[in-house]
Amino acid sequence: PSLLPSDSPIISRTTSPLPTDCIDDASWKSGSSEPVFSGVSCRYIGTDTLWCEALIADRKYDNFGKTVADACCTCAGYEVASVAPSTVATGVPSPVLTLAPSEIMSMIPSASPSNDPATDASLSPSTDLTSRPSTAPSLQCSEEASDEFFFRMSPTNQQPIIRNCGWLQARGNKLSLCADYQEGGNDGIGIYFSPAREVCRNSCRTCDLTFAPAVTPRPSEASAIPSSQPSLLPSDSPIISRTTSPLPTDCIDDASWKSGSSEPVFSGVSCRYIGTDTLWCEALIADRKYDNFGKTVADACCTCAGYEVASVAPSTVATGVPSPVLTLAPSEIMSMIPSASPSNDPATDASLSPSTDLTSRPSTAPSLQCSEEASDEFFFRMSPTNQQPIIRNCGWLQARGNKLSLCADYQEGGNDGIGIYFSPAREVCRNSCRTCDLTFAPAVTPRPSEASAIPSSQPSLLPSD
Repeated sequence: PSLLPSDSPIISRTTSPLPTDCIDDASWKSGSSEPVFSGVSCRYIGTDTLWCEALIADRKYDNFGKTVADACCTCAGYEVASVAPSTVATGVPSPVLTLAPSEIMSMIPSASPSNDPATDASLSPSTDLTSRPSTAPSLQCSEEASDEFFFRMSPTNQQPIIRNCGWLQARGNKLSLCADYQEGGNDGIGIYFSPAREVCRNSCRTCDLTFAPAVTPRPSEASAIPSSQPSLLPSDSPIISRTTSPLPTDCIDDASWKSGSSEPVFSGVSCRYIGTDTLWCEALIADRKYDNFGKTVADACCTCAGYEVASVAPSTVATGVPSPVLTLAPSEIMSMIPSASPSNDPATDASLSPSTDLTSRPSTAPSLQCSEEASDEFFFRMSPTNQQPIIRNCGWLQARGNKLSLCADYQEGGNDGIGIYFSPAREVCRNSCRTCDLTFAPAVTPRPSEASAIPSSQPSLLPSD
């Protein structure tokens, strides 16, 4: 046989009798010093591939010479290791001491007691009282930034969210988070995690509290005979009605809500701007400074699980008398009876169709007004992950260092998720894109021409679209 291993080993044609599997690198955590994306472990990622997308997008999150894809199975990186120990014992004992005690108890007890006390806790409590009581309380109140706890269930996909004490330490509202989320729970693979107040005791200031061990509750079975007395409190598990509502209802966003704060990226974000991108929900709900008008993003936006129930059909019954209060906006339905006299003041809004008569007094200045508001919205592009339209505003563009290249690269407009057309950035944010001197044709939805019943006798000079 060769004394050296082959540079090109031949793959065996027979299957290994022991199974192998993918295992995460348990020692790996993401790099950087950002409060949300640093220190993220493979266990913390679980099965959420959105973390993979976020951490692989920037090499600053690499750590220990590995990307998240190299370290975590969910992100397609893995090491192959046997999931079962060898069934064949070694012929001779190892001449080197092991670093950790054997997990299998010896069948032969030691001939003499140990000279030094054990540093690890025993597997079962002692039945004898100690002859020397402790001079200090047993509770050790400390926390590590990597200690993990059950935060809550995600409002968007009902998956468990596991956080660590480092994440909690960076929150300005950590005490309210400890008080608001006091229940533990299982992660995606059934491992139980205690709540923050039991794990991050320094951050939650709960060092003086004693908690009972976690017990998995079992729901009581439903009674076969209904109660003759109504409950004074609402049920935690309401029964779904067997009859359908006569009018349809649906979830609608709070159109007036925008996120608070004064940060250039996360402030002034509306529900329409969020669209179906749940990453905005996670970012805006993580810090209460983004709340506004007494609401969080989860209270205001349907994508983030907040909603108001409203009828999607107008009332079929007219009111008996006209409203004594003027409306804030003109009616969308034109009056069937024209006004008896023209208005004394000129209209402030553009007419629905252009005038066919020339003006008697030409303008002394060009008509083009080159200005933009931070809240003006434009069609950016289609999302590469879910093929949903992404709508941005000029404030977002103003904060980009590469705004001119974004204006040049994305020149097409498009519809949002409900069919409303938005022009591209170069037509909306003209100052940022430096397109004030350009004139753009109005957006027109193309209509395909009908096929002619009689073929042309002359071939087309241009290729067909």
